[in-house]
Amino acid sequence: GEVVASSGILIRESETSGVRILTLYDNVTIIVPLFGMDEHPEIGDRVRLAGTVKIYKGSMELIPVMGRIAIENPAPIPVMISDITPGMKYKVVEVSGVAGRVVSVTNGYLFDMDDGTGEITIASFGREIDVTEGDFLTVEGMVNLYKGKLELMYRSSRT
Repeated sequence: GEVVASSGILIRESETSGVRILTLYDNVTIIVPLFGMDEHPEIGDRVRLAGTVKIYKGSMELIPVMGRIAIENPAPIPVMISDITPGMKYKVVEVSGVAGRVVSVTNGYLFDMDDGTGEITIASFGREIDVTEGDFLTVEGMVNLYKGKLELMYRSSRT
């Protein structure tokens, strides 16, 4: 197939049969299977790549050409939780506040954060987090909507 260039924001990463699958978004969803590639973008990163288009199980996939992936780490936007809106979906933000309940879920963790202006759920999948209820911390995450509710997809945190 023909080699095309594309880019998108990493909105999900999963693994199927030992192959890492990136889901990118830039007005359309792009599925990118990484066969034996060492690149490790974070949720919210912009990923630029060249690859060949294939149809797999009814979905369009972009199979990267080896060595043709570039990762751009966006600078987080410092915000108050009450200022986060649905229009910020897929933007990387930074919030500081107190961690609420920490719940283990399939392949990840959820915890609430309150900064005095509002509360938001932080979701972390496929990685361990070092957060305890009552911790004051700063979290960097990508704004997402899940079942109509705003949440942050965890990228990193510091106390």
